[in-house]
Amino acid sequence: MSDTSPVLSLPLIQPAQAQKHVTHNEALLLLDAVVQLAVEDRDRADPPAQPAPGQRHIVPSWATGGWAGETGKVAVWDGVTWNFVAPAAGWRAEVLAENLSVVFDGSDWQSRGVDLEDLDGIGIGTSSDATNRLAVSSDATLLTHAGGGHQLKLNKAGSGDTGSLLYQTDWSGRAEMGLNGSDAWSVKVSPDGAAWTTALELDPETGAAGGAAVQSDVVDATHGRLMQTGAFGLGSGGQSGHLQTYADAGGVSQIIADGVTGEPADKPKAGRGHVGAHLAASASRWMQILAEVAGGSDAARLWFRRCYNGSVSVWQEIFSQGNVLGTVSQENGMPTGALIERGSNADGQYDRWADGTQICWRRRGPGSDTVMTWTFPAEFVNANTAVVVTQCDTELFPIGFVCGLPSTQNVQIASYSMGSGNAVAADWSAIAIGRWF
Repeated sequence: MSDTSPVLSLPLIQPAQAQKHVTHNEALLLLDAVVQLAVEDRDRADPPAQPAPGQRHIVPSWATGGWAGETGKVAVWDGVTWNFVAPAAGWRAEVLAENLSVVFDGSDWQSRGVDLEDLDGIGIGTSSDATNRLAVSSDATLLTHAGGGHQLKLNKAGSGDTGSLLYQTDWSGRAEMGLNGSDAWSVKVSPDGAAWTTALELDPETGAAGGAAVQSDVVDATHGRLMQTGAFGLGSGGQSGHLQTYADAGGVSQIIADGVTGEPADKPKAGRGHVGAHLAASASRWMQILAEVAGGSDAARLWFRRCYNGSVSVWQEIFSQGNVLGTVSQENGMPTGALIERGSNADGQYDRWADGTQICWRRRGPGSDTVMTWTFPAEFVNANTAVVVTQCDTELFPIGFVCGLPSTQNVQIASYSMGSGNAVAADWSAIAIGRWF
């Protein structure tokens, strides 16, 4: 039979041993030293001067004095002397000075932190539970990079599951974003945590946006919604040739475009493409503004018309610096071209106005003719033309002039001396006023 126990080397009482109490007490003292092992420190070089009975220390490698040569052992003061207990691998001790647990690995005492692998939960400033395995209560939570970047990953098992961030007010949901029951990224909002609206959803295959924050169709005018491509005719999805139906557009304001084969007959200029705006107060009160963008070589032209209580006006042109001067024209007595046309040729100069007024004028230079036919620089629509002639040559004063009845193309002018009544050659200026339509 061995004299000591196999684990703690406690002295054993032998058969017929005298003074058995000595052996028994020695074993108890050894148990008292190592059971519930808590040492004062593990970095003291010299033994304390006045230790208390039962005081324990782990002896460091640099110990001196009565501890020299006892590296790694547990020094125990029994009230008279220091006893040294050699630890076995796996012994644990609490170092009171450091508030730290250490473990003897067979050669040295090692710090042993808390094992954080595969925990049931962690609560920081609060308690975790079976659902919220990680719970944090603080003013902020920081996740930063260890290298160049940082990713926060939310993984779900299948497409129909949820991986999202939920925002709450007083523990009641108000907004949620992520993969909510599908693989489409979405943002949902709620006023009470019970009724939810998908405000925005992005299709995982096309990236196209949908949801309550996006127009339901290209004429959806709900306030606050995002416009689709082609909304109100804007962009590549713009509808063509639809002006003739816009009187029924209700209270919707839209961007409009056309210019395709079979354009509506009520456009201001057939065969020309337009873009513009439809501004509506209601289905029976609206205004349309159109700008020509194709089909003509002249300056861009702007038109408008209105509908009041269902009655639609004719198209009217808006004039600018680009089309005030130009070629005047008319259809059925209505002006269709520029406001003013100005021209000149060998027969003089002329102005034509959009209302039909035409003014022609010419100055006759020195000559020997007493009678002259003035061909108008621009033809009048009829012979109801007024012609006025004034003298230019002051040396032949006084001179009189006689005008024949004008035609649409010319008038005869004769000059004579008011003193003798004889025909004379004279310089003159003439002006003719009439209409071109």
